[in-house]
Amino acid sequence: MIDPKILHRKFVQLGLAKRKLTYELLTILPEIFESGIWKKYSSSIYEYAGKFGGLSRSMVEKRLSLEKDLKDKPKLKEAIKEAGVYKVAMVAKITTPELDWAMADKVINMSKSAVQTLSKELRQESLLTENTIKNCSAEPELIKIELDKEMSFMFMKLKKKLGKDLGNKDVMRIILNKMVGEEKGFFWRTKKSAQQKPRQCKNLLGEKEILKRVQDDIAQVKDGTIMIRDDISVGTAMVRQAHHDKPVPRHIPAPKKREELAKTNGHCAYPNCNHPPENWHHRDRFSQSKNHDSAVPLCKNHHEFMHNGLVKNELSEPKNWQIDLTNKVSNDIDNLYRKYRQN
Repeated sequence: MIDPKILHRKFVQLGLAKRKLTYELLTILPEIFESGIWKKYSSSIYEYAGKFGGLSRSMVEKRLSLEKDLKDKPKLKEAIKEAGVYKVAMVAKITTPELDWAMADKVINMSKSAVQTLSKELRQESLLTENTIKNCSAEPELIKIELDKEMSFMFMKLKKKLGKDLGNKDVMRIILNKMVGEEKGFFWRTKKSAQQKPRQCKNLLGEKEILKRVQDDIAQVKDGTIMIRDDISVGTAMVRQAHHDKPVPRHIPAPKKREELAKTNGHCAYPNCNHPPENWHHRDRFSQSKNHDSAVPLCKNHHEFMHNGLVKNELSEPKNWQIDLTNKVSNDIDNLYRKYRQN
């Protein structure tokens, strides 16, 4: 008899392969529909997709209805191959062409529930912005500005940083969004704060060893309600080898936990979130700070926000946090977290 563990492993691998093929079929389905080739083999596109691709009617309907929202968002459309049609559908309508790349990155690297939470919060902020504009008594005035050489130089420099494929109007919209966001408390930022730059520590471990240690760091407190996923014992191991210091305990002291949970009434520390905390997050990554001063309790979804570069002013107090879509994840710790979550 075959070992049940081997059977399970094989079943999981086949399931992953099937899911990947399903996502690829859904990616090209609109082209099949537009070409009309399906008429040669079936009476309807649903029959064709089910007969040759094993796709359900609901999947076909979802994918075809989604196509109109993805025409000017190629990155998000491509993300269907990795993330599937349902995750992409959650954000397709609220994503602008200039934020196509950013949203595709989040959809690929975040769980379905976290993407759903992100979509909900972006819709709320968008609604708030629209209401602010509607309540303004003055009619917005069209403005034309001529830039001198110095201003043109600075504008082109910003445009290069934001992405060479963006038009001048899109670049100006992002700049204005950033300035209004900082003043009013909305989103989005364009440049990572200098104080958030990670202090570099020479990586003396191989990638496989680092991933193994990240796995080892996921521990559950059996006698409590909190799932501890300490942000990095990997860093502890690196610091140990690089500096020959005494091992720094990676588990957060009980008094610190009680203090932080008292601030949030036992809820997630993210603004307006009433979900119970599942993770302890170090705003200043543990491998870099070697202390627990910045640890806060978070629910699973908002913990994913942190490691996907979605929170502006992360090092400040939670009440000051803002959604940040345009920031690219550059912290090695966050990239390891994302890679581990995908694996």
